[in-house]
Amino acid sequence: MSRTAKALATIEADLRIPFPHTDAPLACRTNPDWFAHEHGQNSKDDLARIERAKTACSGCPIAAGCLK
Repeated sequence: MSRTAKALATIEADLRIPFPHTDAPLACRTNPDWFAHEHGQNSKDDLARIERAKTACSGCPIAAGCLK
């Protein structure tokens, strides 16, 4: 099987690290499609969506805890 044909493993969240909570409307909750990305998606629309997600994360009040 080639490297590109291998299925990617799903990484489960570490339950020892509590997910941060906020009542603020977050982009990952209001626009979850921005954050859904499969390896190999690199069309112009895919790259624009990824940039929107990165921008949303950069201004998020809980990003540091979320990205753990």
